[in-house]
Amino acid sequence: VWRHGATCTHILEGHTGAIASVSIVDAK
Repeated sequence: VWRHGATCTHILEGHTGAIASVSIVDAK
C-alpha cells in the first residue's frame, strides 16, 4: 500500500495512529 513511503515519510510519521488502523484493516 505504501509503495511511495519515501515520499510520504513525513505523512506516515505524522499519522502513526492512522497507519496502525489501516494496517489492522488490511490484515483482516
